Amino acid sequence: MKRITTFLLAFALLLSLLIPFTSLAANGFILPNAPGNLPNTAFDVMLLNITSWLLSFVIILAILVIVYGGVFYITSVGEADRIETAKTIITYGIVGLVVAGLSYAIVATVVRQVIGAS
Repeated sequence: MKRITTFLLAFALLLSLLIPFTSLAANGFILPNAPGNLPNTAFDVMLLNITSWLLSFVIILAILVIVYGGVFYITSVGEADRIETAKTIITYGIVGLVVAGLSYAIVATVVRQVIGAS
C-alpha cells in the first residue's frame, strides 16, 4: 500500500509540473523552439545548454535526497540501523552532487577543447 501511495504522490508531482503548459496552450502560445521554429544555435552552445539544464535538475534531485536523509536521520529515534541508513542516504546525495559537478566540468572542457567554444 505504501508503494502505491508513493507512486501516486510522485505521479501527481510530475503531473503538476505540466500544468503551466496547459495555460500556455489555452492562450494559443507557440513555444519559440517548436519543431517548425528551430533556433539557429551552434551545436556547442546547444550541448552546453542541455548539460546546464540537466545539471540543475540533478542538483535539485540530490538536494532533495540529502533532505530526505536528514529527515530520516531525525526520525530514527536512536535506532542504530536507521541512523546508518540515513547516513548512507546523505552520503549518496553528496556523491550525486560531486558526480554531477564533475560531469558538467568534463563535458564543458571537452566541448571547449574539441569544438573551440568559449
